[in-house]
Amino acid sequence: APRDGTRLRELLNEALAVGDGPTAVRFPKGALPAEVERVERVGGIDVLRHDADADVLLVAFGPMVGLALEVADRIADQGIASTGVEPRGAAPLDPVLSTMAAAQARVVTIEDNGRHGGAGSLVAQLLRDRGVDTPLRVQALPQQFLRQGKRAEVLVEAGLTSQEVARQVVEAVAGRDAF
Repeated sequence: APRDGTRLRELLNEALAVGDGPTAVRFPKGALPAEVERVERVGGIDVLRHDADADVLLVAFGPMVGLALEVADRIADQGIASTGVEPRGAAPLDPVLSTMAAAQARVVTIEDNGRHGGAGSLVAQLLRDRGVDTPLRVQALPQQFLRQGKRAEVLVEAGLTSQEVARQVVEAVAGRDAF
């Protein structure tokens, strides 16, 4: 799932170059999100933000990168440092993600896909398989029929806003909510 127009072109070209199996590129209707450049690439993971002494690893997929970076700004205002990353693909996930997660106090995945069987579930499985016990919160769409509406409206109704996700992260870090 590409995070912006540049990544959409890159991923479409990569998908077309695959000759030994199927590929899929997933992106929402509407205008492409704003361009987001990486700070660095570690394996197959684009690091988009890295605060010193980060406590929270924000793992965003595709067009939810913008929301994750807004969450990072909001929690930074509350004194919580974070690292924001985007895996180049959800399946298979690069094992370096588990190393990154092991170095953090908490991991939050953010996606615009169904919660069950989505990218967050794949991250959870990767962490379990690699013996990483960092607490994980999956922020995704509920597994139910969603009311018809514009993308932004559906995301608000599902609680996938920077304000709501940041609130949950801050409460978890403060010990008021289990991760």
